[in-house]
Amino acid sequence: PYNPDKDDMDDEGFDSVFSVGDIIGNHTGKDQFGDSVQFFDFAADNTDFDLIIVDVSAEWCGPCQATSLWLSTGEDAMGFEGQYKSVRRALNKGTVQWITILGEDNYGDAASPAVLRAWDKSFPNENVPVMADKNKVLVDGVLANTGYWPSAMVLDAKTMEVVAIGGVPDALDYVAGSL
Repeated sequence: PYNPDKDDMDDEGFDSVFSVGDIIGNHTGKDQFGDSVQFFDFAADNTDFDLIIVDVSAEWCGPCQATSLWLSTGEDAMGFEGQYKSVRRALNKGTVQWITILGEDNYGDAASPAVLRAWDKSFPNENVPVMADKNKVLVDGVLANTGYWPSAMVLDAKTMEVVAIGGVPDALDYVAGSL
């Protein structure tokens, strides 16, 4: 999606720790195709989705890979399908947006463009952009709430307000309850 009004949105920047009620700043990162993507491009009244799930993952993280595999193929090593099938369906229909932020590669460094491409090739889903967080602003702000990978936050797509934050199951619970 592209939000033509993104420059008119309030940008409160980023806190070091995100909390429910915070407004996310307009983070810019590279996606799996090498394109610069701004978070505020996903915030628009002209989208079909009301909620954005921002998943903070790492290349080395088994549960992160299992979550992305579930989103990509429906293969369910995490036990999500029974309870959260509606979320995956909504993602595939375009009524929920999911963004995967790869915070680390296998060596604990920021994910490179090659790592993003490899992740997208391993877990293809045209509805899930994969982005790097070179400075770990998003990663640190989300992980401070849980201390584990993967973690996630749910944003109101119109305001970019954090409406839920925690582990991926917490985000899925919130979104499933909103559908």
